[in-house]
Amino acid sequence: MAYRSDDGRWQRLFDDLEGELEATEAEESLAAVADRTRYEFSAIRLVDRLRGSLNQRLVVRLVGASPIAGVLGAVGHDWLLLEDDWGAELLVLLHGVVSITGLGRWAVAEDAVGPLDSRITIGLLLRRLARDRRVVGIQLRDGTQLTGTPQRVGADAVDLLEHDPGEVPRPTAVRSVVTIPWQAITLVRSR
Repeated sequence: MAYRSDDGRWQRLFDDLEGELEATEAEESLAAVADRTRYEFSAIRLVDRLRGSLNQRLVVRLVGASPIAGVLGAVGHDWLLLEDDWGAELLVLLHGVVSITGLGRWAVAEDAVGPLDSRITIGLLLRRLARDRRVVGIQLRDGTQLTGTPQRVGADAVDLLEHDPGEVPRPTAVRSVVTIPWQAITLVRSR
């Protein structure tokens, strides 16, 4: 827009106004982008961010426990699997997680993974450990540590044959059978 005046004052005024309008439009555009980014991020779930961080080293704080660290190997609907520096597999139940350090910026939606990945639940994993008669360490929300072999896995609880780590769960070695609701478990350490 060009206006003529003898001394150019009007032209400077119009140029100033035009510059202010352009700056305001640019700020509004940036604000709209920021709002849209915040809105889109609000739809991303923790498991989506975990799936986007596979093979990264994470530090996970759990209720009632010291932080654990390891490389993220797998993610399910309600769990994540870390491998620690000594090669132990740590099955972490998400309801026991207080915080995670080391997550990447990327997310992978559930519909982008195979149909089986989203169906592998904590119950299915515990049933496999029971079937294989694996000795595990189970950490509870209150910090209690139990060692034994999962025996029976129900819809929301597991029976653990409590015994020493080096023992086979024979009747003479089993100290007790402890029924543990899944909500009480924060971590299952595979020996």
